Amino acid sequence: ISVNQEAKETPNAGCAILMWFGLGLFSILGSFCFAELGTCFPESGGDFLYLKVLMPKKYGDLVAFLRIFLELLVIRPGSQAAIALTVSKYIIMPFIGLDFGDNITETVANTTASIASKVAANVTSTTATVAAEVSGDPSTVWLTISMEVGAAIFLTLLFTYINAYSINLTKILCDALSVLKVVVLIGLVCLGLYTIGTGNRKGLVWGSEEDEMWYIPPNWASMTGLAIISKLVMASYGGQWSYAGWSDINYAMEEIIEPAKNYPKAAFISMLTITILYTGIVVGFYSVL
Repeated sequence: ISVNQEAKETPNAGCAILMWFGLGLFSILGSFCFAELGTCFPESGGDFLYLKVLMPKKYGDLVAFLRIFLELLVIRPGSQAAIALTVSKYIIMPFIGLDFGDNITETVANTTASIASKVAANVTSTTATVAAEVSGDPSTVWLTISMEVGAAIFLTLLFTYINAYSINLTKILCDALSVLKVVVLIGLVCLGLYTIGTGNRKGLVWGSEEDEMWYIPPNWASMTGLAIISKLVMASYGGQWSYAGWSDINYAMEEIIEPAKNYPKAAFISMLTITILYTGIVVGFYSVL
């Protein structure tokens, strides 16, 4: 999700790679800040505790409550829904075919373009007419969407049940999935290095000509400074979402042994590792694009 979004909102490979690396460094600094807060206030609670303690008494309780309220009812559910839908899509894709998934994306794009053109022309059209102009079978599209949503709901309920059923089982599952994710990331980096080593560096050639690393497309060259900043900020959101999670450990500070010693070390090693892996994967992607 994030790599795709950032590729769309950046002008070239060099800018995208630099942004991923820069956001990684930004996240390392953020994790250091929370490590400092965690060692100064070793109680569990995370940003809820810090807002409550550090803000004036008159506003601290309210702001802390609103922060945790939004976290539990808006931010976390939205993030988990996006992750569940993405995972479910890749689970069912082998069973329905990659071309089928591409057709769905094309169908949605065609639907949007069709509706937009009619609105721009101020032409009244019924839903049936618009649906008839969309490429692909609408029933097939809705079937696939239903399968993705159904799989996402099942996965969410399954992991919620496991989390509520057994803390030990949850711990084992989290550890196993974390190791698996790191192994997959390392595998992708190795594939990228192999591709580069075999001479495939199409998107990584240093220069500003077309298809080179720092090429500026015509639409970017004609943009205003404000428009460029807006697109880069939108691109950064995807990267920040990928790096998110470095503050979560503060919700359980009391579980950490010698936090003043272990927390900063763990934060630096883990965030630096993830930064290198994410940046390496993006470099590998652009080597074959």
